[in-house]
Amino acid sequence: MKAHAATTHDTVAGCKVFDKAGVKYPSIKGVCADAGSRKMFEELFKTLKKTLEISARITSGGKF
Repeated sequence: MKAHAATTHDTVAGCKVFDKAGVKYPSIKGVCADAGSRKMFEELFKTLKKTLEISARITSGGKF
């Protein structure tokens, strides 16, 4: 589990988390992320040549 300051945007923090995880676990082939992270993660993953799966944004308003 990794937490970050509320002033850090999730996509920025997510890229940092993946960078650290990639060093610790070099066999990681990719990640899944939500649609809000698409642009920043796509740029990072093109550089790293890793797989990125984007899930649809949840629109249920928290009602499942």
